[in-house]
Amino acid sequence: MSKFCNHCGSELNSDAIFCDKCGTKCNNNIENQPAGKPVTVEFILGLLGGILGFFAGVAAIGIGAFGSAFSVQGASSIIGLGIGAVIFSIIGIVGAAIVKTNTKNAGYLMIISAIGGLICISAFYILSFILLIIGGVMAVRHKG
Repeated sequence: MSKFCNHCGSELNSDAIFCDKCGTKCNNNIENQPAGKPVTVEFILGLLGGILGFFAGVAAIGIGAFGSAFSVQGASSIIGLGIGAVIFSIIGIVGAAIVKTNTKNAGYLMIISAIGGLICISAFYILSFILLIIGGVMAVRHKG
């Protein structure tokens, strides 16, 4: 039975002390099954930020539609900004989805999503902004 790295899933030599690919110390006493890449903090932050931002954008669209029903001035602008926030949230979710394969670009997508969503609907997007900006910066600074 082959041994696999617990950290990156690469196949190891039977006498390996460290993984040749990622440098993680190997446990020579246990035969391991190949592991998929672990879920990262960047992925979780990006996904949560994107989902929360999506709902915030939908709420902004709803508020704009409500204002539009009563002929409130500027309601169509709120709807447009809510749509923008939804689009930026989807970009953040895409960034979270690709964080395992293209970490730096995923980080940039999450940062762009955070800033764009904050510009669109400010206070509604603040929690999403925080989650996406932290996840994005962590992904951009990720080594390995």
